[in-house]
Amino acid sequence: MLDEQLAYGEEPTNASRRQIVADPNQREEILQRVASFRAQQERFMREREDFAAAELSRMWGSR
Repeated sequence: MLDEQLAYGEEPTNASRRQIVADPNQREEILQRVASFRAQQERFMREREDFAAAELSRMWGSR
């Protein structure tokens, strides 16, 4: 359905996008993937903050 809209040069609407992901199994999988991605990004953010804090304390401690 989405391919048909694009073939006719129509812009897909939010409603048409939701219809494509109407299958509950697909929807649940997408939600799980999004949650996993967010958790990974939060972990990366914490690691960067910890690294930056350690580097700053190392730099200030060597003065």
